[in-house]
Amino acid sequence: MIANTAMRRLLSGNPGAAEVSVPSQFRLLLAGGIKPVEGCHFLRDFFLGHNYATALPHYGDATGYECAVNSLHIEDYLAAGAAREPVALALTGRECALFLAAKLREYGATLAEPTSFRIIVTVDGRSSTIRFHAIREGESWLAEDLEADKSPVFVHDTSDASGELQP
Repeated sequence: MIANTAMRRLLSGNPGAAEVSVPSQFRLLLAGGIKPVEGCHFLRDFFLGHNYATALPHYGDATGYECAVNSLHIEDYLAAGAAREPVALALTGRECALFLAAKLREYGATLAEPTSFRIIVTVDGRSSTIRFHAIREGESWLAEDLEADKSPVFVHDTSDASGELQP
């Protein structure tokens, strides 16, 4: 897992009395599974009514398309009254990313060609977004220099089973 300085500060913060865990509604979403479509991989519950042939050109490449469809706000899955401060959202985002990574590793191993995925978590005030895409040569959703992003961001690849923050 790699993170920019802003996210490192949040991940090293103390959430106080806030409970940090994978929200049950997020777990339910992932229980719906992943749907493979023309070499792309989508959360089954999010890929509804999309026309792949017309949508893909709009996003530029398969990575952009996956990131657009497989994007959700973590706070939408939190229980009522759950902490929504940036530190709590970053720590919850990390737990969600690790949970998602385990599910994606299982899924990727079932494919004809084993596939690794990249999970991206950002925090912007009291909002946090998690998205993912298959790792493809020549395609990237983020700039290589995470420090160029002013918002706190971390990236976790499913090929990294440790889930530890890299120096």
